[in-house]
Amino acid sequence: MISRDATPRDPACIAVEELLAAHGPLTEEQLADALRASGVDLGPEYAGDAEAAVADALSSDDLLVMPLVDDRYAYLPTLLDGRAFTHRLTDVEAACDILDVGPDLLPLYALTESATYQQLADGSPIASVLGGHDRDLTDARGIPDAEVPDTAWLLPAGHLAGLRARAGDLVAVRATPTGCLVERLDDADVLDASAAAVAARLGAIATQGVGPTELEMAVLQVCADDPAAFTTPLPPMDALIRQAGLSRHGDYVARAGFDFAGWWNDSRIARIADSNGLDRDQAAAVAANLDIVQRFA
Repeated sequence: MISRDATPRDPACIAVEELLAAHGPLTEEQLADALRASGVDLGPEYAGDAEAAVADALSSDDLLVMPLVDDRYAYLPTLLDGRAFTHRLTDVEAACDILDVGPDLLPLYALTESATYQQLADGSPIASVLGGHDRDLTDARGIPDAEVPDTAWLLPAGHLAGLRARAGDLVAVRATPTGCLVERLDDADVLDASAAAVAARLGAIATQGVGPTELEMAVLQVCADDPAAFTTPLPPMDALIRQAGLSRHGDYVARAGFDFAGWWNDSRIARIADSNGLDRDQAAAVAANLDIVQRFA
């Protein structure tokens, strides 16, 4: 993974991160107002145009900022500091010191684009690996290709054994200012009573619109709304999703029974119609022909 910290920082990106770290989540308009009030010199490129500076910063890959469901933006190191997300180890994970990111640990994944979080809290390095890629890393651990998750973290060899964590055990990954802290948990450590309130909030957020919501965005919104959410260990994400009365498809959640395939097909047809000046039937025919071409290709 290429670290965002490895390239020179744009002054607008630095200013946006500092404002969000100081004030908490803000809308784009609120950020522009705060940027003007801060008196930061953005250079001749923007000539005092705070709106353009904020828009460019938020569209950049050069900052650890994520959008929330309510149209605010949050600075992840501040929002997630102290939050813990739990995951139950599989045989391969326990044996090979690898953690599947999705869906349990997904809210923390964007942090690892910063060098600060490409390590554990004790300074030991961790690496992000993608299924079908990074085979030099996974082969060195003897992890069969079929067992490599789509997105995962490779921990230092022997780290889980050092925690006395075995297959079937729960671990928590907690964000700290010096990196991620991995802890082994007993099932009794997981606060099911607290989970009810977090699950209810997650369900309300994920069902505000008519379509599916990105799981990561919904969880970050829960954290922005409730400073205590996820500060104590809760059940893994899929258990919270079920408790919230939601269905999950990949990295998206929606109300129980939601037709994800139908929704995405309708959305695709609508995009084809809008971009090509077609009616729905014509756009549906184009989509069907594209599917045939892709299958044969």
